[in-house]
Amino acid sequence: MVKLTKLQWLVCFLLASILGVQAQTDKPVVTIRTQLEFGSAITLYPKTESYDIPISIDFGDGQLETKNIDPNASGYFSKFEGTVKGEVIKIYAPLTKLEADELKITSIKLLQQDKLKYLSLKKNLITKDQLDLVGAPSLETLDLSYNKMSSFDFRPFTALKVLNISHNESVGNILVEGLEKIETIDLSYCDVSVFYPVRLPNLRSLDLNHNTLMELELGDNYPMLSSLNVSKNELTTLNLSKCTELAQLNCDSNAMATLDVSANVKLVRLNCAVNKLKSLNVSHNTELTGLSCGFNDGISALDISSLGKLSDLSCESNKIDFLDLSNATYLKRLNASGNELAFLDFDANGGSLQFVDVRDNKNMTACSINFMFMTLPVHNGRAWSANLLIKGCPGAEQSDPSKIEMQSEDTPWILDVRGDQSATCDQVPIKIIESKNGTMSLTQSTNKYGQEYRPITDKAYIGRLIKAEIKANEGYEFAGIKVNDKLFRHNRFVISEANSTIEPVFLLPSILTLKAKKGHDLSIAFTVPEGSDGLTIDWGDGVRMPYNISSTSLTRLDHKALGETIKIEGEIKHAMLDSYPQVGDFDNDLQGIEIQSQSKLEILELFMNPGIKKLDLRGCPNLQELNCEFCGIETLDVSNLVELKTLRCSGNELRSLDVKNLVNLEDLGIKKNHISEMDLTANTKLKKLEVHTNQLSDIKGLDKLTELEMFNASFNNLSNIDVSKNGKLTALYLSGNQLEKLDLTNNTSLVSLHFDRNKIKHLDLSKNINLGAIHCESNGMTACELNDFYFTLPQHKAIPDYQQNFTLFVKEAESDSHNQAEKAASLIASLKGWKVNYEGDGTGCNEAYIQILPAENGALSLLKSDGGEVKSGDKVKVDTPLTIKAVANEGFHVKHVRANGKNIEDLTIPYVLKGFTVFQLITQQGTAVWVPVEENIFGISNHTILVNCKAQAVSLYDLMGNTIYKGGKEDSYRIEVEPGAYILQITNNQNNMRAYKVIVE
Repeated sequence: MVKLTKLQWLVCFLLASILGVQAQTDKPVVTIRTQLEFGSAITLYPKTESYDIPISIDFGDGQLETKNIDPNASGYFSKFEGTVKGEVIKIYAPLTKLEADELKITSIKLLQQDKLKYLSLKKNLITKDQLDLVGAPSLETLDLSYNKMSSFDFRPFTALKVLNISHNESVGNILVEGLEKIETIDLSYCDVSVFYPVRLPNLRSLDLNHNTLMELELGDNYPMLSSLNVSKNELTTLNLSKCTELAQLNCDSNAMATLDVSANVKLVRLNCAVNKLKSLNVSHNTELTGLSCGFNDGISALDISSLGKLSDLSCESNKIDFLDLSNATYLKRLNASGNELAFLDFDANGGSLQFVDVRDNKNMTACSINFMFMTLPVHNGRAWSANLLIKGCPGAEQSDPSKIEMQSEDTPWILDVRGDQSATCDQVPIKIIESKNGTMSLTQSTNKYGQEYRPITDKAYIGRLIKAEIKANEGYEFAGIKVNDKLFRHNRFVISEANSTIEPVFLLPSILTLKAKKGHDLSIAFTVPEGSDGLTIDWGDGVRMPYNISSTSLTRLDHKALGETIKIEGEIKHAMLDSYPQVGDFDNDLQGIEIQSQSKLEILELFMNPGIKKLDLRGCPNLQELNCEFCGIETLDVSNLVELKTLRCSGNELRSLDVKNLVNLEDLGIKKNHISEMDLTANTKLKKLEVHTNQLSDIKGLDKLTELEMFNASFNNLSNIDVSKNGKLTALYLSGNQLEKLDLTNNTSLVSLHFDRNKIKHLDLSKNINLGAIHCESNGMTACELNDFYFTLPQHKAIPDYQQNFTLFVKEAESDSHNQAEKAASLIASLKGWKVNYEGDGTGCNEAYIQILPAENGALSLLKSDGGEVKSGDKVKVDTPLTIKAVANEGFHVKHVRANGKNIEDLTIPYVLKGFTVFQLITQQGTAVWVPVEENIFGISNHTILVNCKAQAVSLYDLMGNTIYKGGKEDSYRIEVEPGAYILQITNNQNNMRAYKVIVE
């Protein structure tokens, strides 16, 4: 036997340990890195398929501790305890389950863990980059909640059924496409702004609460979804129409104005509190046991009469004035505080009631509180604190607690306020007012428990429930009961004082009937008034289909016309029934429309339905906007629409239109009709008026329209028009009339002007300093008249986002009354910044305008042969010789005098005028040549144009219109150019532009 030294034994031992660990690495292993302190206790919960399979753990020192764990054990018997001896911990075993929670784990890697199905790593420090799950392809349950994760791709783990990645603040989204087995996803308390729609056919629970979602597309991607939590997000809409298996929905604390749960008939619990709902229809949700809809924008009506299984109702802080509890047999808890209830009747409760909160209902009198007391069942369950809360109701202090007859010493009703019993609730006289449109009979509780009802005719108890039996005449609907001029929209009420008048209200039902082509595809959209229950539509086959419709944004409905008559029942606020044949997404091609009792209708859009032809508007007296353009209408009576602000009825067959009753009208469009007379005397609020392409020879009342901003009367028979009182006009269109004169002196706000195709020869626009676009073609102007027009033009003012190449149109391609633009001096307009659509040579007039540009460093004057001085702006006959006198200031000398940009070679010879001429004095100081022009100064030196001023924009073009330079917002500019002629445009900080012709020698 060979004897080994101590050193040899040590080497052998270390080698054996290394080989042992190496052997372990060839087996399934879980590698964990932790920040737990060395020496601290650590507990893991690993399991394998069988007790016979050992689990070995290296707690950081290279030594293995081994234990066998029963896979069916739990708690104490399933844990593996140890002590942290290093930063890296390894588990050697083919695991089926592992819980490693709250261990400060920073990374984990799974190797050959094909049998691992359950992995819990919650409350650790794991990041996306330190999570390696590739070795566990069979994972079914994964809990990564409360870590440091960010977005992650879970698509490789196709066996996943439960995924919890909640409370990871950096998770913006996860990839789960293709996980057809997944049943539960928890992404709550993350930073999810978009949850991309992917088909997950077995998903049953989706939790996205406490995120930043602004929209959520569900569609039919989750056909098995039964639980959805999207509370505390930023959702404005939620489409649940395809989620027919939904049993629990929590969408509280969002910004939704509407919520349609009509398709979710399996709902058991619904929480939609703290939104912006003004109505909620739960009539289809008969399985509901819990409903929370408090703190909305003011739900005014809540019908729970069909909710026979309801046990918990919270509807606090709304505007509800009636709760029908006649079917609330199993109700346990009710919070209806902060509403407008006048009474509550618990007579139908089967004895399950435990808690009632009606605080701060301002219509609850002492007598109606007493009636509520009389209907309470025996309290169910132990009670140690107040369970019947009435504080803040006007009658709380005077109520009578002794009316709570159904009491129990062991389980009492405990009030937060005990009244002093001082209220008097006797019978008092009443007056019933009959209606010709229906009948009403009244009954009231007469015994002390409120359970027996007898007819009443002339007397009633204050505060006790009165029930009305209603029968409406044919064609009418019950709208409510008016008590002392206050309308209750239901058949149960209380009175609060003697001599109350009680009157039933019956109205014609609100119906909109459309005539359509059978089989035609329809696309129509609506909004309804706040508090509305939505609309019911018969698409032509006799079947009435209910729809939830938004009160804040249009709800579009697409359906085929199943018959020729489409009947829409319910109050409508906005009806969009437009058609866009061949150019739009829908073509309704309606053949007619009938409006009955639509008093809430404010906007009606019927654009491009030429089959309508007739329009009776008596059923919508409060209409504010009407668009019936291109509907083939021959007559239109709008005399009852006193609230109308916008009327668009262009493109019809109208021969007259009476708008004298439309005193609120702001926008009137009646173009392309056959109207010959128009009286607008009463329409003083008009801002926009379009009457073009009619047969008008006069428009009465224009002088009253002082608010008018846009006026289009083109293509009529107008020979005279006075717009002197319309000082706010910015756009004026008078094309194609018989006008010979036009005075726009008072219209200084004008930006766009069209007066082409008239007979106007002279028009002074010098006061219209905001003009940026003019059409004056085909007025028959001579070259001289056109020159006069050019000369009175103001400096051009740019129009933001103006798209056309020209700003001044003086000639069109085909016309019998052309302006003589080709021989007029268009340069006059160009130098003011106008882009003229036809450049004239200036040879067509025997008189020419003279313009002398200011000269700061000298003086320039022109003299006729008789010694008379010619001033800038004067007209002089062509061929007139002019003597030029040029004088430079001290320190300067005269470099050149230019006429239309060309140097005059010899100033001693009189200059013979040939047409419109701009004279310019150029002085020189040293080597710099300066051309001072009004407030903007530019100079020319050594092939460089110097602009010595602050400007918003500086542009330089050659005479062909090509851009040479563009700049702006500098103190000065240097533009190097080749010799030649240029147009320099300078725009100052007031957005005024000047244009100059510049010659560089």
